[in-house]
Amino acid sequence: MRKRLGSLSKKKAEEEKLSYIDFCNLIINNEKNQVCAIGEGSKEKGYYQHCLSEYYVSSSHNTYLMGNQLTDDVDVYAYINAIKMGCRSFEIDCWDGNQKDTIKVCHGFTLTHFSSTLTFQDVITVIRDYAFVENPLPVLLSLEIHCKPSNHLVMAEKLKNILGKRLYVLRNGKVQNLDKMMNKVLIKVKRHFSDEDIHQSGKMN
Repeated sequence: MRKRLGSLSKKKAEEEKLSYIDFCNLIINNEKNQVCAIGEGSKEKGYYQHCLSEYYVSSSHNTYLMGNQLTDDVDVYAYINAIKMGCRSFEIDCWDGNQKDTIKVCHGFTLTHFSSTLTFQDVITVIRDYAFVENPLPVLLSLEIHCKPSNHLVMAEKLKNILGKRLYVLRNGKVQNLDKMMNKVLIKVKRHFSDEDIHQSGKMN
């Protein structure tokens, strides 16, 4: 009996399965998918007065790539294109550059790792100059840091100097509602060293 019920459920699931084209049409159709009807929802009173985690965020993975992650070019224009497409979350993979205090952006252990001339400073400058021209919604920068500890401090200084007042600073350990984050850049970090390692490196230098 249990086996029969299982086969019936599977048959029903097969009948109701969406094709790839059907799925894409559902996702981008505002009438069928209210989650995507941001333009309409944003007109509602109090729409922006919620925690960031309650919203869907258009995100980009390996944003710096112009094509595949193994052999294609890394270019700052990839970030500009993502901004124009409406993305508000961008990935930046950070590695030690060839010169002191230089951080390059690339995909590690691929041809892009050796050929990339895109710097962390270039990317942050583009985010500052382009991200809020037509869209006031906050930007999230996802930093995957593979740099030595001393370069963590260099990156922190570049973020503060380039972004200035646009850099979102956490107040009292609590993230504010979306309406308090407009025209701000939020930073989230994946790193491989502790705070103690980073600060000790700063003292040594």
